[in-house]
Amino acid sequence: MTGEPLESNALNQSQSDSAQSPRRLGRRAIQTGLRRGLFAAPVLLALYFEWRFYSKAHGLPLDDGYIYLQYVKNLAAGQGLSFNPGEISFGVTSFLYAVLCGFLHSVTPFWDAITAMQVAGAGAHLALVILIQCVVYAETRNLTLASFCGWGVAACRAFYFTGPAGLETTLFHFMTLASFGGLLMTRLHPAWRGLLCGLLYLTRPEGLLVACGYLFFLLTSPFIIRPAGGERGWKPLLIHAAYFVAAFLMVVLPYELYVYYHSGLWLPTTFYGKLLSHNDFTGWPIGKKIREGFFSMTKGYEAVIYQDPTQASYCILLALSVFSLLLFCFRCGSSAIDPRRFAARTVMFSFFLLPVMYGAAFHTSAQFGGYAARYVQVLIVLFFVEGAFALSALIDWAARWIATPSRRCWARNLAALAFAAPMLYVIMTTVFERLPYDLDYHHFNVVERQGVRMQAARWLRENTPESARLLLGSTGLGVIGAYSERYCKDEGGLINPDIFPYLQNFSDFAPHWFNMMEYMKAERLTYYTTYVKNMIHNPITHPTRFTTLAGRVFDQKLLDDPVNDEVGEIRIFRFEAPELYDLWDDTAHYMRALDRNPEAPVIEGRIVQTEWNGRRVVALSGREAHYLEAQYDLIMPTNARLSASLAIDVPERDYGAGEWVRFNMYVDRHNQREVVFSETFDVRDLPRREPFKRVELDLSRYSGQYVTFCLAAGTALMPEPGPYWMGWIDPRLDSADDVQP
Repeated sequence: MTGEPLESNALNQSQSDSAQSPRRLGRRAIQTGLRRGLFAAPVLLALYFEWRFYSKAHGLPLDDGYIYLQYVKNLAAGQGLSFNPGEISFGVTSFLYAVLCGFLHSVTPFWDAITAMQVAGAGAHLALVILIQCVVYAETRNLTLASFCGWGVAACRAFYFTGPAGLETTLFHFMTLASFGGLLMTRLHPAWRGLLCGLLYLTRPEGLLVACGYLFFLLTSPFIIRPAGGERGWKPLLIHAAYFVAAFLMVVLPYELYVYYHSGLWLPTTFYGKLLSHNDFTGWPIGKKIREGFFSMTKGYEAVIYQDPTQASYCILLALSVFSLLLFCFRCGSSAIDPRRFAARTVMFSFFLLPVMYGAAFHTSAQFGGYAARYVQVLIVLFFVEGAFALSALIDWAARWIATPSRRCWARNLAALAFAAPMLYVIMTTVFERLPYDLDYHHFNVVERQGVRMQAARWLRENTPESARLLLGSTGLGVIGAYSERYCKDEGGLINPDIFPYLQNFSDFAPHWFNMMEYMKAERLTYYTTYVKNMIHNPITHPTRFTTLAGRVFDQKLLDDPVNDEVGEIRIFRFEAPELYDLWDDTAHYMRALDRNPEAPVIEGRIVQTEWNGRRVVALSGREAHYLEAQYDLIMPTNARLSASLAIDVPERDYGAGEWVRFNMYVDRHNQREVVFSETFDVRDLPRREPFKRVELDLSRYSGQYVTFCLAAGTALMPEPGPYWMGWIDPRLDSADDVQP
């Protein structure tokens, strides 16, 4: 079977070591040195790529990297796992990467935090190159195939891009392969396997798939395969599983309890924030989610293959991986197999369905990159590993007629070289042709795309008080949060789960911005940042009385670039949410008039501010049977209450029994209207310009919510066209708690 270790050969080799002559031992030492030299060469290539990117520009190309940067600095400073110093939060997906970088930064004071993160990413890339060669060689005993995998991973454009990006991606690739390599070692104690899978989970939560998949296939193996050695009992499997689970939980459980204690969630906040923000996916039925998962598989593979200029090489490796799966299935049906090895190989093949998991369980929105290629880059590692396993099996089958072991070894390596050399030539040629463009692209993202965010952070640091509290919108959390030196919350909910109730039901983007204003009021946030173009959920497209433009920063070069113009300008708004509303004072500036009579839609001058007998009045004209509303867009005060007196001003004449006026008050939240007061009065019983009824309303159920508050009035059809005024004397909307703004 492809990928099976030559355990019998290794055993015979170890038993005969004592009988070997000095000449044979010397030859073996030369072979070991040659193997190590071949394994080291791709590492030097990967180091060269990483150094070129590091020396091109000092900084990170992605905003997510700056989120890690803030956590790393706070960890090194003893502030715990926090974005805002001392406030525990879980805005990083990888706990292991954040802790590793924080430790590296704390013990290397001659490096800044960015350098420590890039060194960790580059180190993970180098370690991955070494590990993939070791795993492939251990499984195939083919030095050429192992070296080919090392060269391919070292020159992988996706990997040398993400290495210096300040993200956990390459560390996740390394830990994934380390877990698979450990699971393939049948003599490795199950506790070590559980430990590796636990560390993988701490690198990214997707690592849970490996642990759960391994356990599932291990415990179901008696129903699927014929175990090697006649081991059909459940006891060995259960003992193995118990050790595995105990070691896994020993690593994972303390972290999970820590997360749950501080956030009430079992996964990092980033998972829920990215899933909820501007995304109706959570409301889909389970069947639709599963279908979307399999539809997303094509998107996932395209995201991996088309980001590299050597797509043909990846397609060949993918085809070989499919062949490796077929060989594995054939072996399972034709001969006995170790249950541990069966579970390990099956979970490796199952990991090829990683895009399905993202489509069915983590269908992220475009705000977070949609189907970000880095989520599924680990498939590239599997392409190389399984491709090498399949090719090794084909070569072994073709070379089986060669009787001499040494000649067979040479034939196997030469056959692998005949396959690998042309593909490696294409990969290397293309990569080195693309390298100058990749370096320029990296420099552009570090210096210019992040430069506008740097300007915004500097503006906030220099023009806002230290007590300012920020809500960072479409600009992202990373750069501005790391360099503004202000308390920050994230509109996407990456660090603040208290925003999740506000991130619901986004079929319409206007209610989203209203929800954000409610959240800003509840959390006493005073500034909001947003990009200008192509962002429909912000105070630019939905201006209100609560947000005023405080500053703007821009890069004219980006604005003139049609590809990057949407990130060329940032506007900073100051937010004010007063707890006291004087509806009489606010009428002139913030009231909107509405006339529901389609035959006489002219409403100019029909709502006025005036005085009746020394009292301030908001008055609506009801002539010609008009029904009018004075509408106020506002955020309700805490424990809101309304107080007003009702009065009318009508012509002096005799009124009949059918002549009436009606006062209504509504609260309209997202086009759902609720009547909070409605009463009809006979005009004959009412005094003119004098309060005849006092209205006191408890509106506390709308506390903190963005609503349209309506004062409405109408009259019966009057026989005379003269003005009929319905008025609210000194209407006030305030907080029952007398909370001052």
